[in-house]
Amino acid sequence: MTVDRRAVIAEFGELTAQKLTVSEMVDSLSKWGPTLGFAKETLRPLYLYYREGSGTGAHTPP
Repeated sequence: MTVDRRAVIAEFGELTAQKLTVSEMVDSLSKWGPTLGFAKETLRPLYLYYREGSGTGAHTPP
């Protein structure tokens, strides 16, 4: 089975990009997870791991 991703993306219509913090994304995904069936618990611990690791990550300036 082949899915034409272009058609699926086109169904969304015009979208305006929004600047979201990682915290806002985690909160939104945690809220939607149980409803959409991809997570039954909060994703907040992943955010905490991200924050802890980001201080020593490759994208951190020297």
